[in-house]
Amino acid sequence: MHARHALFQGPAGGAAYLVAKWWAEHNPDRTCMVILPDESYRYLASVYPPPAAPGT
Repeated sequence: MHARHALFQGPAGGAAYLVAKWWAEHNPDRTCMVILPDESYRYLASVYPPPAAPGT
């Protein structure tokens, strides 16, 4: 989602987006809205650890 829409969302937001996208594709004559419930900032330290120091 970030590369295409510049949204930095967590896994729940990504799942909600995928479901909304699927629903919108299967219901092109309807309006679709999705609420993205989280942001990824809290996952930065646990999922994306800091890079190792040079020479370690």
